[in-house]
Amino acid sequence: MPSSASPPEPLALPEDDSFVPIMFKTRCNICKLSIPPSSTHFHCPNCNGGDYDICSNCYHNLSASGRISQENGQNGWRRCPRGHRMIVVGFEDRDGRQNRIVIKDLVGGVTLDESEAGEAVEGSSATSTDRVYRWKEPDGRIESRTFTRRTTSGTAGGAAVITTQFPPSGGVGMRAFAAWSYFPPEFDTRDLIFPRGAEIREVERINEDWFWGSYAGCRGMFPAQHVELL
Repeated sequence: MPSSASPPEPLALPEDDSFVPIMFKTRCNICKLSIPPSSTHFHCPNCNGGDYDICSNCYHNLSASGRISQENGQNGWRRCPRGHRMIVVGFEDRDGRQNRIVIKDLVGGVTLDESEAGEAVEGSSATSTDRVYRWKEPDGRIESRTFTRRTTSGTAGGAAVITTQFPPSGGVGMRAFAAWSYFPPEFDTRDLIFPRGAEIREVERINEDWFWGSYAGCRGMFPAQHVELL
């Protein structure tokens, strides 16, 4: 069990010995209090081995106190105190149990290219304190934006002076439903593996037989015949 999760009070088993779903409560890593399933919270897939959660109240306080800048806050890059992009997680009641769902995915998606300066966009005035972001729009255009860090800011990960809109949550591209699982016998690092029923995002068509996309924080190629485009 993750250290940030705490089991609920023991449930009384029914007389017919049928299975009873066990619901776990997520614990905020800031205030150490349990986050009720009815509330959404922020999850960092990088900190603490992927086991790091912040409740909405604590994240609001971090933003209000200036530990997280406005550009890196809830309506911006949605970063954790250490500068990683976070997702917004919640739970929904389905089939008699609560299922964990992603309300808002990473800003810019998995494929966002966060490049340090030195890879400045042509025509920009990027310096050694600039950060360049690139993403692909639905029409195929490659968008590039430069954000300048404030050297006087105390925000973890470097604050940014926003020069234009942020890329969309979850990235761009097509979505696909996995009609069949894909676990190639001879795994290649370029392959994207996924189970049946998975939703694959940021999908691009390589050719008639192969797609490219992201799932569960990974990205790679997979056979087109295994999925159905949504």
